[in-house]
Amino acid sequence: VFAAQRALEAFLLRPAPRVRAAIDAALAPRPCAVGLHLRGHPPEQVKALGNATNPESVLDRLRPAFAANPGGLFLATDGRSAGWRDAIAAAARRRGIDIIAVAHGGQAGGQIAALAENYVLSSCATLVPTDVSSYFSVALVRAAARADVRDAYVCGAPGNRP
Repeated sequence: VFAAQRALEAFLLRPAPRVRAAIDAALAPRPCAVGLHLRGHPPEQVKALGNATNPESVLDRLRPAFAANPGGLFLATDGRSAGWRDAIAAAARRRGIDIIAVAHGGQAGGQIAALAENYVLSSCATLVPTDVSSYFSVALVRAAARADVRDAYVCGAPGNRP
């Protein structure tokens, strides 16, 4: 059953050429060590990240994942998380951690970027959610098929924090 599901998923979820180009452009400079999915309001995200109260403490909690995996940090966010995303990205840059980004452009470009971002998230060696999300779940299913995934955390499960 699992093999049939994988075959169907590969057929249905294969990225279109424009999406594949955006994925390749985002990951060309370096692989993704950590994919952090920020969703919801910052107070909820802080709680999900072990009550980390600032971007530096978030990065401190993710330090083992960066030590174990080469590459950059990918921050997948919703609109409510833009400020928190920017603060974490700035702190990561101060530490010399590359930020992986997918280029956006116009309405159609934004939709393509959203799909590409999900594929980029699924390419990370460690995937970390901050809230229950179907977006994160799709990325996690894609990642589960790869042998090189180091770790993934699942919201709501004991010990789900890095």
